[in-house]
Amino acid sequence: MIIKWNPFWYELDQSVIIGDIDYFYIQKDWQAFFSGGVSKEDYEVEAEIISISHRILGPIKGILAEGLDYSFFLENGVIVKVNAEEEPGANDYKPMNIVDWNMDVELHVINETGLTSQDRIDRLTREEIEEARRERQVRYKHLLEKQ
Repeated sequence: MIIKWNPFWYELDQSVIIGDIDYFYIQKDWQAFFSGGVSKEDYEVEAEIISISHRILGPIKGILAEGLDYSFFLENGVIVKVNAEEEPGANDYKPMNIVDWNMDVELHVINETGLTSQDRIDRLTREEIEEARRERQVRYKHLLEKQ
């Protein structure tokens, strides 16, 4: 299944890395990833990221949506930094002027949990949330290095 990843910026988007298997939050109509933080309006699926593509940049290995700048890892090894805070969408990619950062992401859904991101957060302790964040960081690094 292919859905849209449309950046909301301000560290309110989900990171997507090819090969990652995790819980992802999508819109209830299954058309796009949910953006905007913890909510009762999204739908949790356990899924694997199969592919990511952009109409100009082509195939993407991963998008780290963390901090003041998002990192877009292109298939050719280039990493494009995109401002996500002061000037959302401003970037350092000199060959082209990219203004549309919408991506097509192919997901393989393994399980529909029926939860929302708010439900998931309510079930976890602060320590479990922090441990999951650390595990994701290690997993993202490993997945991006092996591609």
